[in-house]
Amino acid sequence: MKTFLLGLALIAAPAAAQMQGMAMPAPACTAPVIVPGFEGWGKGAPTPQLKLGATSSLVLAPAEAVKFSPPLNRAPQPGQRGGVYGITLDKPGSYRFALSEGAWLDVINGKGERMPSAAHMHGPACSGIAKIVDYQLDGGVYVVQFSGTMAPKIQVMLIGG
Repeated sequence: MKTFLLGLALIAAPAAAQMQGMAMPAPACTAPVIVPGFEGWGKGAPTPQLKLGATSSLVLAPAEAVKFSPPLNRAPQPGQRGGVYGITLDKPGSYRFALSEGAWLDVINGKGERMPSAAHMHGPACSGIAKIVDYQLDGGVYVVQFSGTMAPKIQVMLIGG
């Protein structure tokens, strides 16, 4: 019996060693994960413009056709897409952007300055959110630039204030 078990272990060891470097498939989602603050993610009719508290479905164009101002810190790669959208915030506060796709997000103030992000993280599996980025922003008009993605559309939700 010991010889049989030793034989099985020797046969299985190379296969186990080969699998260590392999990525495991994503878990099957049986129920959506709700991210606190983003309970409205994907609910209701998406808006075609960036809107506080609602899911927005934004169209992205080939990056070379988008006028980013200020220019991007990184050159777009072939096939990447982007878009520029505006938002007016009524009051200062902590704002969070949830994105359905991995993408670069730049928030530009009225002086044309990039605002630093306060934090960023991946969205949890099965949430539909790929990335969450936090900003401390004053009230006023902002330009939000999306870049570095291959997706023709991006779902975005902005919360906070």
